[in-house]
Amino acid sequence: MKNKLYIIAFVLLTPILVLNFYIPQEETKPTSPPLPYTDKFLIGCMHSYNPYGTDPNNTYYNETGFNTTHKYIQDDVLGNYPGDPDRHTPIGFTGEHLFDAVPVTDIRNALDDMYNNHNQTRFIWQRPKIEWLAFGQSSIYQAEKKLPGTDPYWFYTFNNFTGEVKPDIQFNEGRDALYVSELVSGPGTKIVLERLMANSEQCRKMTSGGNEWCGDSECDWYVKPRIRIPQSFVIPANYETPVCRILVYEQDGFTIKKQTTIKAKYFLDQNGSYNGHYIEEYNFFGETDLKFHGDLGDSWIYNARGVSDSDHPLATHADFKIEWSGNCEMWIDYIKVENDVADRLLKGNDQEFERWITEEANAVNVPPYVFNFYTELFEFNNIPCMAYVNKKIDSITGGKINFMADQLTQFNHHMPWGLRHTINTPEMIEELFFERTEMRQIYLGDPYPITADTPSYCGGNSQYSLIPETFNLNPSTSDLYQEADPITYDRWLQGQMDTTCEAYESPDYTAGRNDPHIAGVYQFLMKRGNALSKSLNIPFVAMLQAHQWYSGGEIDREPTNEELNMMTNMAVSYGAKGIIYWWYPSVITNACDYTLGFTNPNGTPRALNVYGQLKWDTLKRINQRLEDWGPTLMSFDNRQTSSYIYRFSTERNLMYQNSYFYDIYTYKPGTAPYPCVEDYPEGDVPPVNTIVSAEMKDICR
Repeated sequence: MKNKLYIIAFVLLTPILVLNFYIPQEETKPTSPPLPYTDKFLIGCMHSYNPYGTDPNNTYYNETGFNTTHKYIQDDVLGNYPGDPDRHTPIGFTGEHLFDAVPVTDIRNALDDMYNNHNQTRFIWQRPKIEWLAFGQSSIYQAEKKLPGTDPYWFYTFNNFTGEVKPDIQFNEGRDALYVSELVSGPGTKIVLERLMANSEQCRKMTSGGNEWCGDSECDWYVKPRIRIPQSFVIPANYETPVCRILVYEQDGFTIKKQTTIKAKYFLDQNGSYNGHYIEEYNFFGETDLKFHGDLGDSWIYNARGVSDSDHPLATHADFKIEWSGNCEMWIDYIKVENDVADRLLKGNDQEFERWITEEANAVNVPPYVFNFYTELFEFNNIPCMAYVNKKIDSITGGKINFMADQLTQFNHHMPWGLRHTINTPEMIEELFFERTEMRQIYLGDPYPITADTPSYCGGNSQYSLIPETFNLNPSTSDLYQEADPITYDRWLQGQMDTTCEAYESPDYTAGRNDPHIAGVYQFLMKRGNALSKSLNIPFVAMLQAHQWYSGGEIDREPTNEELNMMTNMAVSYGAKGIIYWWYPSVITNACDYTLGFTNPNGTPRALNVYGQLKWDTLKRINQRLEDWGPTLMSFDNRQTSSYIYRFSTERNLMYQNSYFYDIYTYKPGTAPYPCVEDYPEGDVPPVNTIVSAEMKDICR
């Protein structure tokens, strides 16, 4: 078969141009079996399912052409938490609480109704029990020091250790452990392990704002140091002899949250024997434990210690330390730290949790299937539990249904600011997240490039967020934009969309206002989705900004219709197999706390956006275009596509090298006698051998 070349070229919004080339090859790598939902280009909106609200029959929903819907789980606004009254727990779309039975009949009715009566819609499926289990937290901190670039999990080690790190062939399958003895560590009691690098993972205090069940402050935590000592030392004469002391410090670095002395007898099993192997859970005979309640602080975002000779005053100083008592040799493999959910789930034998997963999976394991189970805003130490849940769902459903999560920046919030970029590459995300969880869907959440500043009306500053003055509006102090001439606006938008994303890539970048922090994030995340899709051979779906949001410290300006079109086209040009907008409803508390989506607070469509443009009708037109394009877009193999920004010389040269094109140049409006003016990114002189045909000049006229 001859190779054929297909091209999609979108003039997105002057002066942005992204080109996507698709070249099917005669020989390709085998593809994985498609999931039931991947035969259609996904078009949807977050939180658009509202059977008990202002549009119970989904009349307006049908107009949009959406084929994918979703509803967030939520906290009980009345503060009722049956089953665990002292802890926030989520409720589902039927009003069922976490510990209620799975409402199978209601679930099937909802899935059948949306598929049969509303555009063959499938659900992004967010459920309380799955959410609860996915937010279990588990970390394994190795008893050694590693540096960035030496190991994918370098940050799960300690800065300071006293002893010898060496392979333990006999008891640890050759993996390294920290060996502590009088010979290598010196005599007497001493701290032999301290100053954890990723030491902010248990410092996420959440007391308000929703999703409190995701935080650290309501959990019980278990510290599990994996240690072995000589079998010959565990004899009755030494039963009360201390081996080591485990110390847990809060974020101030001084307050001890928990301290526990591990005696020799605690190594005995239930039969009163010890074989000299590593253990991580001890037989404390009811005398003590290694559990503490609550978090270690409230400073967790990019505030970890990282690699450092001394602690920065503003960094989190939380820590897990091991103090050796000097009474016998000791080998330390790691310190595992888990919250109560992970402690139960990852053992694999908790009857209640296993039943939850089975019942939730079975409830949707008949056609029409849900798109995927889903959660968002996860942290790095949620990954082990997310992996466990995904593999169970996949097994129960025979591979028909998977689990997915949005790829947000909280993936690297456990890092210090200057080192966050070391795991934020497609290669590291593939290794640390996708290979571990075995998820088969990339959900690219939160690439929201149209940000703003606090309006003057609410005590803020003048706006940096721009719109063209051709709108002829009169911005007030409460608006999230200011007007600018088209050239200035174009320059600002170009910077927001595809300049280098320093907030993600630069190790020495200092966070500031939203404008420098977010610049370039959209291009950065689209390229991430494209790269992951190529490497993993799984589709990516983009969750795009369509809202205005001013609440809880986040400020997003509503995109103009042109910006919304541009973002949608740009995501498609990078190979997205679906567009899911955020989000559907509007909620207005006051002028300084609100969100605007596609519908009004009463559930009716928002006919106009904040600039007086047709909001609802534009949504329908975009979605119709996506539906028309869908079959062709779904036929493209992302492993055989490439996207280039033509104005960037590096990408332009790559296009020349990897396609049949020798050169491309564009036209922009001109005046007589030449109706078109050539626009050459390479410079003012047309490339050699470039010929402008009479036909092209006729088109320009």
